[in-house]
Amino acid sequence: MCAIKTVGVKELKDKLSSYLREVSAGVHLLVTDHNKVVAELHQPLLIQNMNSMNAVLFQWTKEGKIRVPASRRSKILPPEHFFPEGTALGDCRKRSKI
Repeated sequence: MCAIKTVGVKELKDKLSSYLREVSAGVHLLVTDHNKVVAELHQPLLIQNMNSMNAVLFQWTKEGKIRVPASRRSKILPPEHFFPEGTALGDCRKRSKI
């Protein structure tokens, strides 16, 4: 579970670098203006989910659902249902013919 901190706009402005370091370490920051939450700062969702994604990939490998590439130059491609056609990623995948 990540830590949650609250900080006022003025204090955040004065100590931005310090608070950004805390956010990169996993702290979820609620920014307030006159005691009302106006913004949230947190790590990008991709970084937050990397540990759980690694666990999922390990489990799929163990179950034989995916194979680890034989060489470093091989691409690891997720199954088609991760990028359904009609979504931005699905259309990008289709255009690049991956």
